[in-house]
Parts: sequence; structure tokens; C-alpha cells
Amino acid sequence: MVMAPGLNRGIHGGWPAVDIAGIAREFIEVNQQRRELERQEEYLKGLLVEHFRTARTSWIETEKGKVGYVEFERVDYDIDMLRKALPQAIFDLVTKVSINDVVLMQLVRDGKVDPRDIEPARRTSLIRRIVVARTLW
Repeated sequence: MVMAPGLNRGIHGGWPAVDIAGIAREFIEVNQQRRELERQEEYLKGLLVEHFRTARTSWIETEKGKVGYVEFERVDYDIDMLRKALPQAIFDLVTKVSINDVVLMQLVRDGKVDPRDIEPARRTSLIRRIVVARTLW
């Protein structure tokens, strides 16, 4: 039976005993390695982008595969300026409403919004993440 690192068979061969501290240490190590690899990847991307832009080409083929370059623009709009520039019906058509939960909850705490009024509209989803805090040594 193949087991994840840090897992050992229990005393009587039942459920595996877990070395949770060992798993946490390994998780931190992998996280640090991933971040270093991401920094290295960003550096290499910068070199490649510089090459692609000056050489005016978009692909490099190596024995390990191809590397390509794609450039595009992401557009964002100033909402207040757009509201002034468009008729209201068109503005309503092209915009969407999002709720600022921090502000809404502060209004509830301040007594300006009754929580019973907003409860039917409230949707909650559970998000699970593992976070790593860097040590200071």
C-alpha cells in the first residue's frame, strides 16, 4: 500500500497514524519551492517577452517543446464616466451590480440595515485554503 509522506500504519494496522507536524513541514517546504520556481518563471518570462518583442516573432521551438508569445489588452472602464456618457437604459444593460459585503455588514452593525431584511438574499459558500506564514529567521 502506497501512502502519502508523513502517514504511517496505526498500531494494529488500522487507520493510518498521521505525523501532522511532518506534513506541515513538508507543506511549507513545497510552498517555498513553488514560490521560488514562480519567481524564476517570472524572470524567464521577462527574458522571453523581451526576445519576442525585439525579434518580432511569436514562437520558439526547442527539443522540449514550443514556447509562444501572445499579447492582448484588457479593457477596464471608469464607471462614473461611463454613466455620464451613456443613456441610462444602455448603462443598465452593460453594467452589473455587485455587493460590497464589508460595507453591508457594517450597515447592519450600525443598525442602518435590518439583518432580517437581507437574510433571504444571502448566499454563503465555504472556501477552504491552506495558508503559509513565513518564519522570521
